[in-house]
Amino acid sequence: MNFAANLKMLDAERLQQTAKATIQSNGRLSLTVEAGRLMHLADDKSIVIFAAENGDLGAIVSHKGDRRAFELKKAGAYFYITFKTYLQEMGIDYKNRRIVYDIIATDEKIDDHVLYRFSRRVLPKETKELPITEDDTPDAVVENNAAEVPSDDADAAKEPVETEGE
Repeated sequence: MNFAANLKMLDAERLQQTAKATIQSNGRLSLTVEAGRLMHLADDKSIVIFAAENGDLGAIVSHKGDRRAFELKKAGAYFYITFKTYLQEMGIDYKNRRIVYDIIATDEKIDDHVLYRFSRRVLPKETKELPITEDDTPDAVVENNAAEVPSDDADAAKEPVETEGE
């Protein structure tokens, strides 16, 4: 049996998408532009949300006015839903934690609609709360007589500067 016979081509278009949703500090569930594309969101759509025991969510896209669905609202290129009441009822600390959902389309359907899985990640709100790894250690202390350089020029400041007469 040859190697190629056992291979299955990966769906690069689907696997390279970074469809996400984020809980904002005001209780909105904001969807990225990629999520809007993946889910084929539009002004005439709404989203039916299902909760899983582990904190993940399931969702199907429905028509505007569906009484079971959350109304989609738009801010620029982004869609969002009002989600504050659910978060409060579930005791989810959305004000002190970053809650991000990675969104993928599943092979499952509910009411003939594609089921999307929102896999939840809970992260610290501030980057200083993230664990430090060896790669995150700060650079060496700058000498006392060295001038501070704006962050955009930080890499250029590490290079020695030649001046005339040296």
